Amino acid sequence: DDYVEALGRLHLTVSRAYRVNPEINFEVFIHKVDGLSDDHKIETQRDIHQRANDDLADASLEKLHL
Repeated sequence: DDYVEALGRLHLTVSRAYRVNPEINFEVFIHKVDGLSDDHKIETQRDIHQRANDDLADASLEKLHL
C-alpha cells in the first residue's frame, strides 16, 4: 500500500552502492503485488519507477539505471 519508505531505503542503498562501484547493475523486485489487478500492477510499477528515477535525478545520479 505505502511504498514511500521503501523507496527512500532503495535510494539510499542504490546511491551508496553506485558511489562504490559505478559499473554496478541494479534490478528492482516489486514484492506482494499478486493480489492486485493487472492494471493496478502496471500503474504501481510505473509509479515506483518514476519516483525512483526522480529521486536519482534529484541526487544527480541520472546516469544510474534501475
